[in-house]
Amino acid sequence: MSQINARYSGWNHFKTTNSNLFDFILTTDSRRSWFADDEYGPGKVFFPDGCGHYNVTPKYTSLKFVAHPGPGVFIGDYIYLKNTEFYLTKAEALARQGKDGEAQQVLFDLNTNRDSSHTKSANTGQTLIDEILMYRRVELWG
Repeated sequence: MSQINARYSGWNHFKTTNSNLFDFILTTDSRRSWFADDEYGPGKVFFPDGCGHYNVTPKYTSLKFVAHPGPGVFIGDYIYLKNTEFYLTKAEALARQGKDGEAQQVLFDLNTNRDSSHTKSANTGQTLIDEILMYRRVELWG
């Protein structure tokens, strides 16, 4: 998933999300910084390709797994289990049991760590489950 190496995966092989997922993330949410939000304009991000060239990231390019140790070092490719997966699994399980209030609280606890202005969801039933699944897509992207 690393994007800074010219070898097997980095050079001009950008990993991107889609606009639906990106637009779901509130502008105040730190997870939004995991993706380039501008294409070839102000705020563009350059990655060295290991051969003295730089690549301009297209819009929605993942910046989540970028590591800068140097060409040929692939530490940005290590995938770790995230504790957020457990929060989301708990929230989903509670929601599927009809315990909407408890599920809303678990989701709120997770999201306030990413966005201090996040408000607790008022969704219930399938709408709450769908919201949790969308946050799962955001949080576990890549």
